[in-house]
Amino acid sequence: MAWTKEQQQFCEYTICTVESGCDYAAVNMSDPITLGIGQFYAYNAAALMERLRDNASASYDKLSSRLKDAVANHPSDTDATWWTGFYLYQDDADSWVASAQDMENHAVQDQFFMDWVFGSGGAFDTLAGWGMSTDNVKQTIFMLSVYHQAPASANQILANIGGGRSLDDYLNATLNTWPVSGYSNRYNRVYQLLNDWDGTSAPPDFGQSDFTPGTNPDTNGQTKSSISRLEQVGNDLIVYGAMGQGTRLVCHNTGNGVGCPCETQPRRPTQALVAAEVAVVAVTSSKPCGLSGSKTRVHLITPRPLDGWNRTLAVLPIVPPAFGGPQTKPPTASIIGSARPHGQCAIQQLKYVMVFNAI
Repeated sequence: MAWTKEQQQFCEYTICTVESGCDYAAVNMSDPITLGIGQFYAYNAAALMERLRDNASASYDKLSSRLKDAVANHPSDTDATWWTGFYLYQDDADSWVASAQDMENHAVQDQFFMDWVFGSGGAFDTLAGWGMSTDNVKQTIFMLSVYHQAPASANQILANIGGGRSLDDYLNATLNTWPVSGYSNRYNRVYQLLNDWDGTSAPPDFGQSDFTPGTNPDTNGQTKSSISRLEQVGNDLIVYGAMGQGTRLVCHNTGNGVGCPCETQPRRPTQALVAAEVAVVAVTSSKPCGLSGSKTRVHLITPRPLDGWNRTLAVLPIVPPAFGGPQTKPPTASIIGSARPHGQCAIQQLKYVMVFNAI
């Protein structure tokens, strides 16, 4: 049975929800180059940029010179291993975020994902070759989500229980197969999306390039809303859509059931989704602590962990009041890594809160 366009789009929506939150601008800076809504890794990220170069030149031109030089000098098909050691710098990540604001970029990413699953990428055909009954659309999408993360695990699951089982069976098998068993939140979310779906309807608007109001179950033919989706992350509610100055609005729970807007900047190149307020609880002395220049190094404690860390390291371009410097407005911080005690720097406790731009 050939899948409909709506079923193929729901496949993209499901997998990309757990990969990136359907964020076309997503960047993973902790691993070798990983880009886009499908979080394509290494040589697949290179192939995506090659596709962007060939089909959306204006968006490609927004990429950093370093990225474009790498694409020119290291083709994804003949130099694949090279890309497994290529990491992004901040300028590279920022340039991808800028490019991904274009709908032309979305169109390239959408087609790249579809080709990876249903075309030359071979994911769909590979599962079929391993025994997956691809007429079972929901179950196949579930197993494609496993394959996207760990092809060997998908092969093992199909070898163990076969290709014609129920959605519940595939969830249970995945949660008992290493290493994908360590990602229960991911696969429970995939299961929930598929179990709630009628199997034929198109997904909601997640930013896809060919979204058509009226064919999607959440629109009922109405005019497309400026809000595309909502996500709850801890105590924050993230509103995505046309937000005036950006593409998302973070609303922090004030404790009274009211969400207070924090920022409207486009998501920065980090996987952390946190409120913009950060309390500065420890600041080093003017001793440089390994940093060049006259910037002051500070340790920050955030309201909750950032990607598993409860501290981040920032560099402030001005001297905090604790050291006698002028302070007329909240400074902009540059997040540069994970904080760890460094050297023998003196620590002072401060009761001071700074508001940062999007992090």
